[in-house]
Amino acid sequence: MARRATAFVARPARFGTLEELLEQLTGRLLGFHDKPIVLVDVGGFWRPLLELFEHLYRERFARPESRDAYAVATDVAGTLAALDATAGPLPRKWL
Repeated sequence: MARRATAFVARPARFGTLEELLEQLTGRLLGFHDKPIVLVDVGGFWRPLLELFEHLYRERFARPESRDAYAVATDVAGTLAALDATAGPLPRKWL
């Protein structure tokens, strides 16, 4: 699935979606792919995960630049815009 995908959109869902989201995010940060990743944060569903990400940045377990590896949207229009905005390779300084 990951090889055939052109982007990853995580809507509110179960553990499998969370696992796949983190796998693809890690793959993008490591330079394995440059496909867009968008979290569709309907009703604040992903807010606790995004707060955990912020905790990782504050505690220096993740680089703040990692925020550029994913986008957050709350509706269809925002999701489509975010897919366009996050496409392409990340800066080499992360790798």
